[in-house]
Amino acid sequence: MEVAGVPRFLGKHSRTHVASLEARMEAEDGSGIEYRTLVGDSSTADPQSRANLQNLRAQLADVIG
Repeated sequence: MEVAGVPRFLGKHSRTHVASLEARMEAEDGSGIEYRTLVGDSSTADPQSRANLQNLRAQLADVIG
């Protein structure tokens, strides 16, 4: 980035909001929910699918062995 572009970059990103994933959003009725429950991580495998795959691998290794 060139020095001349810094003010435009700062102007654009100074309006960005940052929130903690541990922070709670409070509803009007007083109930709250943590941000992290609203954010899905598509890069992680489903725990049950991962356990099934590990089980299958162990069974295949036993059969091959």
